[in-house]
Amino acid sequence: MNETVITFGGGTMRFIYTDALAPLMDEGAFTVTRASHVEPHPRGGWYADMQPSGGPVLGLNGTATAIPRAKWDTDADYQRVFTKFVEVFVTPFPTRQAALDAEVAWLREKRGL
Repeated sequence: MNETVITFGGGTMRFIYTDALAPLMDEGAFTVTRASHVEPHPRGGWYADMQPSGGPVLGLNGTATAIPRAKWDTDADYQRVFTKFVEVFVTPFPTRQAALDAEVAWLREKRGL
């Protein structure tokens, strides 16, 4: 998902980007920021990584928080550890849509989008 911020007329509007809202981008300056990632799980199914928004990794039976990126020397080290973390600790959603729904619900509840 992408978090979109539009500034116009002295105000700011934040929302989860969807193509249906694209005309709003004609109203002023805007930025689009990656808020999360929905990825296939190595064992099948899908997970929602909310870390770009400061959140957890969402799985079907709860959530888990990965090791903070700052603890690793290189992106390759982090990716290797994060991939193992996902394989072991995250219970995948059965469908991509289920992971997308959880992602949107988290952004609405925790980020107010």
